[in-house]
Amino acid sequence: MLTYIIKESDYLTYQLFAASKSKSVNRRRKIGWFLVPTIYIVFGVLSYTLGNQKNIAIVFGGLAFFWLMIFPFYSRWVYKQKYRKYIKQNHKEMFDRPVTLSIRDNKIHITDDKNESFISYSEIMMIAEIDTHLFIRLKTGSSIIIPKEHISDFVMLAKLIQQISKSTGLKLHKDLKWKWR
Repeated sequence: MLTYIIKESDYLTYQLFAASKSKSVNRRRKIGWFLVPTIYIVFGVLSYTLGNQKNIAIVFGGLAFFWLMIFPFYSRWVYKQKYRKYIKQNHKEMFDRPVTLSIRDNKIHITDDKNESFISYSEIMMIAEIDTHLFIRLKTGSSIIIPKEHISDFVMLAKLIQQISKSTGLKLHKDLKWKWR
C-alpha cells in the first residue's frame, strides 16, 4: 500500500507531460513558431522588391528572427499558465489530500478522504515514468498521478508497477530526462 499527497504542482506536471506527448499540441506550437516569422519575411520581401524599402525589409527580418528566438520561451510560459488556471478551476478540491493506493484482486484500489475507486487492469492504457512522477493513464482519459517525492517505499512502488505491467502486458515508458520545453 502506498500513501502520498497530491499537490497542485503534481497536476501541472502531468498536464505539461501529456501536452508534450500530444501530437496536436506539438503541431500547434510548431505552426505558431514558424507562421508568424514566415509572414514577416513575406512582408519584408514585398517591401524590398515592390516598394524598394530596404529599411522596412530589415525590420521585418529582425522581427522574424526575434520571434524565432523568443517564441519557445513564450510558448512554454503560455501553456504553463493555461494549464495552471485549468487545474485551479477544475481540480482544486483534490489538492493536499492524502491518497492511498494498493492492489486488490488485479485491480488498483485508490482511496482518499472523500472517494474510493477500484480500477481494473484492463482499463489501463499506459504507464509512464519521468524523473519526478509516475503516471498511469486510463482508457477513460483520466490518470493516476504518483509523485515520487512523497513516496517513502520505492520497493513497493516498483512491485506495484511490475505487477501491473506483467498482468496487462504494458511496458513502462521511461522518460527520466523529460522536462517541459
